[in-house]
Amino acid sequence: MRWRICSCKAYDKTERASPGLTARRKCILNMDRHLYLLLTIFRPKPIFMRKRLYLLLAFLWMGVCMLSAQTKNVSGRILSAENDEPIAGATVLVKGTSIGVVSDAHGHFTLKVPESATELIVSFIGMETQEVGIKANLTIRLKPANEKLDEVMVVAYGTAKKSSFTGAAEVIKNEQLEKMNVVSVTKALEGTAPGLQVMGGTGQPGSGATVRIRGIGSLSSSSAPLYVLNGVVFDGDISSINPDDIESISVLKDAASAALYGARGANGVIMIQTKKGNAEKSTLSVKAVWGFSSRAIPEYSRIGIKDYYETSWEAYRNALVGTGQSMEKASEYAAANLINRQLGGYNNYNIPADKLIGADGKVDASARLLYHDNWGDALFRTGLKQDYMLSMSGGSDKTTYYLSLGWLDEEGIMTRTDYQRFTARANINSQFTDWFNLEGNMGYTNDKSNQMMQAKGTYAINPFFYSRMIAPIFPIYKRDEQGNYILDSEGNKVFDYGEKRPFNGRTNNLATLIHDAVWNQTDNFNINVTAGTKFLRNFTFKVSGSADILNRRYTKMYNNKFGDAANVGGRGSVEALRIESLTFNQILNFNKELGLHNVSAMVGHESYRYVEKSVFAQRTGFPLEMSNDLVFGAQLEDGSSQTDEHAIEGWFGQVGYDYANRYYISGSYRRDGSSRFYKDSRWGDFWSVGASWRISQEAFMKNAKWMDNLKLKVSYGVQGNDNILDENKDPYYYAWQNFFEPYPNHDFGGVIHSTTGNRDLHWEKNTNFNVGLEFSFLNRIRGEVDYFIRKGEDMLYAVPVPYSTGLPSIVQNAASMDNKGIELQLSFDILKERAFKWTLDLNLTHYKNKLTKLTQEEVWDGTKKWVEGGSIYDFWLMKWAGVDAENGDELWWYKNGDAWEKTNDYSLASKDPKSKQYVGSAIPKVYGGFTNNFSWKGLNLSVFFSYSVGGKMYDSNYQLLMHAGSLGHAWHKDILKRWRNPGDVTDVPRIEKGNRYIAKSSNRFLKDASYLSLRNINLSYTLPAEWSSRVGMSSVKVFVSGDNLVTFTKLKGMDPTQAFSGVSDNTYVPNRVVSVGLNINF
Repeated sequence: MRWRICSCKAYDKTERASPGLTARRKCILNMDRHLYLLLTIFRPKPIFMRKRLYLLLAFLWMGVCMLSAQTKNVSGRILSAENDEPIAGATVLVKGTSIGVVSDAHGHFTLKVPESATELIVSFIGMETQEVGIKANLTIRLKPANEKLDEVMVVAYGTAKKSSFTGAAEVIKNEQLEKMNVVSVTKALEGTAPGLQVMGGTGQPGSGATVRIRGIGSLSSSSAPLYVLNGVVFDGDISSINPDDIESISVLKDAASAALYGARGANGVIMIQTKKGNAEKSTLSVKAVWGFSSRAIPEYSRIGIKDYYETSWEAYRNALVGTGQSMEKASEYAAANLINRQLGGYNNYNIPADKLIGADGKVDASARLLYHDNWGDALFRTGLKQDYMLSMSGGSDKTTYYLSLGWLDEEGIMTRTDYQRFTARANINSQFTDWFNLEGNMGYTNDKSNQMMQAKGTYAINPFFYSRMIAPIFPIYKRDEQGNYILDSEGNKVFDYGEKRPFNGRTNNLATLIHDAVWNQTDNFNINVTAGTKFLRNFTFKVSGSADILNRRYTKMYNNKFGDAANVGGRGSVEALRIESLTFNQILNFNKELGLHNVSAMVGHESYRYVEKSVFAQRTGFPLEMSNDLVFGAQLEDGSSQTDEHAIEGWFGQVGYDYANRYYISGSYRRDGSSRFYKDSRWGDFWSVGASWRISQEAFMKNAKWMDNLKLKVSYGVQGNDNILDENKDPYYYAWQNFFEPYPNHDFGGVIHSTTGNRDLHWEKNTNFNVGLEFSFLNRIRGEVDYFIRKGEDMLYAVPVPYSTGLPSIVQNAASMDNKGIELQLSFDILKERAFKWTLDLNLTHYKNKLTKLTQEEVWDGTKKWVEGGSIYDFWLMKWAGVDAENGDELWWYKNGDAWEKTNDYSLASKDPKSKQYVGSAIPKVYGGFTNNFSWKGLNLSVFFSYSVGGKMYDSNYQLLMHAGSLGHAWHKDILKRWRNPGDVTDVPRIEKGNRYIAKSSNRFLKDASYLSLRNINLSYTLPAEWSSRVGMSSVKVFVSGDNLVTFTKLKGMDPTQAFSGVSDNTYVPNRVVSVGLNINF
């Protein structure tokens, strides 16, 4: 039989049998000429070889034609089901094959698919994967996935899915952090997660906040959580981490999640994970933010100049009456001598000082005010802020990278305070082979700041105390009798240092800020390198080494013209600090799936070493102002150096098991040894067990279609705390050793025995129990409720010892304490199916603190008293009994035997400690936060509030402003409601210069600390992809943001977020920041 390639008749029967081959026939006919040429070239001689060759080439060519004939083009567009915005980068795969494409910036795709293909699989991160039938001009709308179930959390020494995790943890994503333009990430945490309590700290540029997790962790040790950066304990300055580099933050709250950190995990763990590269996408990002800041907490309301003179006259007159003078004579004497004898001769009016105030205590109605200097306006300013960020990420299937550079320049609201920060980060991950990878994370920060000499307390050089408490009659610059400025020989205003001023004489805070200086410069470098290998299919082994290195130079320069250092010709000091911490660990992991069974195990070892070295020197006699080096000082006044070292060695392991993605159990164990304890009690054992049950996966829940997820979890375990603090709240590394301090004796050296060591000291232990329920239903409502019990045992605190020892106390394991509470988190997708989307997230926490064991009957700590059954933040104060309407005396309750009586004798009332009563606690009843997110097309609005309900705050600032008559000090406006005449009914007692028993400590100054704070508003607009792609950009977002905008409290001026202890101080007030920004991705 002869085969004719070109013959149409040869295909007649086949064609009739299979009409679908018509295209093949035409293809062969069209290609006949090319085959003929090929056959002519080869010219096979034997006929059988020629036949075989003909057949082979024919079938090959038919195969090519069949492929061409059996493919078709499919095109379409992928949109978000929520707002119809295009989705760029979505993956489109032909089901059952590896054929696929990725959607472009406008969501469009075109794909050649086999003729037999019927379905496509469309997927995108954060969206539900869909299978769709193939047809012309597809429009595919992807719905958001239930991310909480599949959310991968960074946990101790690894990662875990939210759905399988047995512990209590929260994840704060980059999307939440980037809305708040904060310098330190700790200031972005308030109200973001249940169980997380944040106090704002100070408004000093570059400063961070104080964080606690699930209550109070210790009496005398630190209650601060452990910070972990990219899997390694971080000892650097938390403010050195650029928030824009952060991918996510995991807050580990119970034993099941944090026990693997053993010695350091008792107070919870905050795990910070920085961004990584994406092999599928290369991105260049530019972010620029410009803003301005002002004080977020308004100043206390104070009386003006006229009221001040009249109030001062009354206080002076009442003091004179107290010496036995008649009311008439006292009134006249006070009027004639108040300004010149009591107020340093400062007269703001055009009438002579002895004539300004009449015997009735009123300022002459004809008097004209010559000047009124506002110290607040002079000391405070509107601070400017600039923040720039450049980052690159991408990679290949072998190596991914993330690189970034950041620059921040922030002015403080206090004159001459600022902060600059340069950051650089490089995160690189290389998969060299299928079984070996190497990962490196490197970060560097250089920051500089100008600070104040004092930013808290009642120091004359603290501008916040000074500007609040100085009377309004005192000028900033010297004035003549007509109120004109006095100028020096060069025509400059002359500062008034108040040589005769009764308030902080020989000081001027504006001059101090100009002529004195505090510089702080820090270099912070951290690096972590991890090598990992896979072997025997189910095993991985990782070796990691990391280093944190911090170098800080802290310089203080006091001027030689005025103030404390004027008599020594100026004073300068420099402290150089270097901190090195090294961590090495080796971790072996095992994972195995056996049908419906999943088993995992991990064992590891870790070594940690911490070294802190400091050198301090101080000199006097500086001929040049603002010298920034001690070499210019003539006399060495002080010098010292110190080295502290600390080490921890640990072995740990963890096992996990789950069945059918329904039942989960886990267990962990760690054994740590700490150099802070004597060798016989150095080692501690810490462990946890946890279990969870996904009820929604059970067969009996199949008909509950409305229930997306229902999970019950429980955990229990023991964690440790070795972070002992000294009386100054600084780390104490030598509690088991006797401690000696230098004590020079004229020209001879010497030491004194300052602390007695205790070799019996051992670990504080925190026993943690947690039970929780996670739920999600209607694909719209999600939530979690947790109940926890945290028991602290063998807690360290200083127990008093007999005076004969020559020491006040010795540290012992002598107390126990409980924290019990409940946490609730809810999320609502109120509107999600339309272009307009509205979500609401809220959380709340309630907990109680209780001392369950003390070796002493009671322990006093300022305004607090510790007793068994009470809290460490319970206020015990004299109970205020009001004002005597007949004489204006302040009254208190005191215990006379078994009876409670009123008295105006504070010394009698306070003599017996039993007269002090429990009047409230600084711990709030409930605290948390809530966020509303609105979006419409490319427009997004986020409104975030934090709140606290209940709890008390002792407002010592308000107490100072309600003084009895410390002339030269400002008064709060409430002083105008004072008692003046017999029969007056008021809650403000009379004023009387020199009376030590008015405005004494009592619950009169204990205020409700409840607040509602508008922490953040962020409005952003993302340009349509069609617009940005025209100029070569993948996305462009512009935004305006406001942080710390307003805080509503019961008393204007009070900052309820100042301290966990609930006692106010004259600290750097929080800042309100309003900013605009631009974020461009290429």
